[in-house]
Amino acid sequence: MDLTLELRLADNTAADRRSLRLEWSGNAALAPAKSQPRQLSASEIALMVKNGTEYMANGSIGAARMMFQAAAEAGEPAAAFALAETYDPLVLRKLGAKGGVTSDIALAHSWYERAKKLGSTLAPERLERLARIPE
Repeated sequence: MDLTLELRLADNTAADRRSLRLEWSGNAALAPAKSQPRQLSASEIALMVKNGTEYMANGSIGAARMMFQAAAEAGEPAAAFALAETYDPLVLRKLGAKGGVTSDIALAHSWYERAKKLGSTLAPERLERLARIPE
């Protein structure tokens, strides 16, 4: 079964749309089929990182996270590193982040690890720094 899910804003405009495939399994239960994320071109990734950086500079951390996450999931090390920074309490404190934006050491660690695996040379130092933060 193919389903299409839409996220709609208050004015009923579609903000996002995703497809989902469900398949019947042998025990008659529904299970989501394995799907591959949409492949992004290098120019799309570069634009997402650029927009995410601009959002961060303007204090729109939530919007930056959305831009960086898509590019990071596509394998871009700089995006994974930048996404980790959006959860890093030291970075957020330095930016003076407000408006309900919260840090998350576990997510910062996870994305710094991903950035490191993708080839970021800056991520190992950030991982060490995170490890020194008292919980």
